Amino acid sequence: MKLKYWTDFSKRKNSTKQPDDNQAIEIDIKLKDDCSVINPVILSSTIPINANYFYIADYGRYYYLDNTERTSQQLKNISTEVDVLATYKPYIGATNAMVVRSSSNYNKMLRDELVHVSTEKTITRTVGSAVGFANGAGCYLLSVANEDGGVNSFACQYVISSGNLSNIAQALMNSTITDDIMQYFSNINSSIISLKWLPMDYTAVCNQCTTANQPLKFGKYTAPGIGVHRVTNTTIYVDGHQTISIPWDSSQDFTECAPYTAMKLLVPMYGLVDLNAADFVSASAVALDYRYDITTGDVTILISAGTSGAYLQTLQFNVAVDVPIAAITREAGSIMSSTGGLAGSAIGLAASLASGNVAGAAASGVAAITSAASLGLNLNGASVSVKGAIQGRAGIAYGDKPQLMLYMMKHADPTRAAHVAAVGRPVQACDTISNFSGYVQCSDASVSMPGTAVEKDRVNSYLNSGFFYE
Repeated sequence: MKLKYWTDFSKRKNSTKQPDDNQAIEIDIKLKDDCSVINPVILSSTIPINANYFYIADYGRYYYLDNTERTSQQLKNISTEVDVLATYKPYIGATNAMVVRSSSNYNKMLRDELVHVSTEKTITRTVGSAVGFANGAGCYLLSVANEDGGVNSFACQYVISSGNLSNIAQALMNSTITDDIMQYFSNINSSIISLKWLPMDYTAVCNQCTTANQPLKFGKYTAPGIGVHRVTNTTIYVDGHQTISIPWDSSQDFTECAPYTAMKLLVPMYGLVDLNAADFVSASAVALDYRYDITTGDVTILISAGTSGAYLQTLQFNVAVDVPIAAITREAGSIMSSTGGLAGSAIGLAASLASGNVAGAAASGVAAITSAASLGLNLNGASVSVKGAIQGRAGIAYGDKPQLMLYMMKHADPTRAAHVAAVGRPVQACDTISNFSGYVQCSDASVSMPGTAVEKDRVNSYLNSGFFYE
């Protein structure tokens, strides 16, 4: 029986590697009686002690050296064990199976359960460009009911600087002006619909949608000596677009997703927004398309990945802050009541005196004096009406530039050559095994091959637990 042997041949037990046939030495041998094809025992006096790998042509199988037992001065019993992976390599390579992992043709975007995450993380930040919110004083938007009306509604709107707002407030404290306004409204607050602070540059807003040096009107009344910017243009929106680069590391793989990576966007006047990192995998930037309404403070932001045009998230919020308005007015109802009381008391006094009723005259006189005092007090009195809510402007502390924060958890490096060579990376695809090299692991693979049931079980076990196709 012909046998080939190799000396000092090195290979892994779970490998399909076959030795170079040109390096083999072929001799005639005999096998021990009653041995199996799985574990034949070779009888030879010429095979050297460092021979460790064999091929028996009659059996068509490769064998590992299992043990060598010297039976005489020259004769040795060489126990062997079949190498099923080398023997049935052609059948293994032709098998189509679900390949779970491999050192080649892997999908780096598939999550690798063998890459463990640390509790440490690194944080990187990219700052975008200004979106048009002012860091300074901002401006005010006064909405009133008057005969001019506005471009979008019944309300007329004026854009006012902080300095001019003080002039208007002082005018509303003037009793002459308030009396004139109250010819059209029972209360000054009835004419003022709202006063809002906007975190927008006064000059920019005025240039966008107003006409300068317009009279300030309440109803049909024009406040003297106050020129303001009235909203007259229909172009009341400010649109913008910008991209913020994503500070990825160099891996560009599944670690760009949770739980390895988290993304947050700091939006001026709004705060932090969670972004789904998976939406931005392989993208180089976060794109923002935004529009804000100068006349209401409404803001809409559309978020997308790079220049794809597919919107992933929307934000809608309002940056206008209600400003409290206080109006001081005379108590007209109380004045009329006091005047009526005074008239009644005076008539009572005259009647008592005419009838000679001194006591009644005295009583009526006291009542008249009391009503007169009440009238005087009410003429000097005032009521304060307040419209609006006390709100803050602290959102401007976020600045006027969006900021993208990337939180990356530290983890084992899946790209390390040693990691890829030892355990591969995820594939999760049905394919022919010969299309892969190095480490390969399958799921429920079963090779169609000749051989014994023991050999088939061993081959399938190797494939499903991980082997090296080489």
